[in-house]
Amino acid sequence: MKTIVPRAITAEEAAVVKQALLRAAQTPVPADTIQFIDSLRVTAECECGCRSVEFECSEGLENRWADGVGYLQTGERVDVLVWERNGHVSSLEIVDHLGAGKLPVSVCSWEEAGKMLSNSSFDPDATRRST
Repeated sequence: MKTIVPRAITAEEAAVVKQALLRAAQTPVPADTIQFIDSLRVTAECECGCRSVEFECSEGLENRWADGVGYLQTGERVDVLVWERNGHVSSLEIVDHLGAGKLPVSVCSWEEAGKMLSNSSFDPDATRRST
């Protein structure tokens, strides 16, 4: 990660964090967490182009809060993880297997992705419509 001059989270980044926490949480997410996502400040960006970012957050042990599947506009898949420290969102990790450098337009849990793939009618837009 490369440290940057702190900036506001973008609407696109905020949407991905919210979808991940609402649809792919690994542990309970406090109800008031979602309302504070739009006020997060980005302090570091990944240099590889994957769109992962770190947020302004206190020091401490980082824990995985959400782990899901994201779909790009083209239908390609990326892994989406949201990390927390001391009950606050600390980073958004995008595992971009193809090097597309884009944020997903939809996020779902691994279970939901598996169900969609087992149905031959896979539609990545379906995950966006049901949020």
